[in-house]
Amino acid sequence: MLRTVPDCLLLNVPAAVAAIEFGLIEERTVSGIRATRAKDKTLGRPLKVFRRDQVVKLRRDEDGLSWRQTGDRLNVPAMTAYNAYQTFRKENVPETDAANTGKIGQSRAAVRP
Repeated sequence: MLRTVPDCLLLNVPAAVAAIEFGLIEERTVSGIRATRAKDKTLGRPLKVFRRDQVVKLRRDEDGLSWRQTGDRLNVPAMTAYNAYQTFRKENVPETDAANTGKIGQSRAAVRP
C-alpha cells in the first residue's frame, strides 16, 4: 500500500516523466506528418508497381486462377493481388450497377423486402 509521501513520490515522479516524454514524442510525430504532407509526399509504404488490370484478366481467364497463383504470375503477394482486384472493381463499376446493388450484390429490384 502506498500510504506515505515517499512511496507515492516513488511512483508518481517516473509516471510524470513518462507522460511528458509521451507528449514530446507525439508532438514530434504530428509535426513530422504535417511537414511531409506540406511537401506533397505520400505517407506510408509505397505501392507495389504492377499492372492491376492484369489481375482481373487472370481471374476472369478460362483457367480461373486462385489468388496465390495470380500473385505468383504477377510476382506479388496473393493479398496484394486480391486488394488490387477489389480496388479495380470499385473504380470500374458503372454508376447504374453501383446504384442498384443491394447488400449481397443483387439488384434491389430482385431483392424482396
